Amino acid sequence: MDKARVRDVCEAAVALANGRMPRTRYVSDLTATQSHALLAAQVVTLPHDLAQSTTTVVSLTEREREVMRLCAQGRSSREIGELLGVGESSVKTYVMRAAKKLGARNRTQAVAEWLMLQD
Repeated sequence: MDKARVRDVCEAAVALANGRMPRTRYVSDLTATQSHALLAAQVVTLPHDLAQSTTTVVSLTEREREVMRLCAQGRSSREIGELLGVGESSVKTYVMRAAKKLGARNRTQAVAEWLMLQD
């Protein structure tokens, strides 16, 4: 399986785990010109998920972003605490706060959501 497909599968799994529908791609019978005309006639707004994800990243504190970056590297709470000069319980608090802001139920989901927002 190539890297692009693995990413799609991971995104779908995270979406399902968080109670959302995975992104679905549809094929249209319209020509490119017809599709463009149809889209140009509509008011364009950001999808709710995209607007929310942008707000989510901004709402994470600098420390929460730093902790999520280290979590994404596979580091344990103890290792992160040692690197940042804080206690393990503080790291767990940062992860819990970030997870809540990311709409995740646990650390694993939070890391997956964080990684998807990094693109």
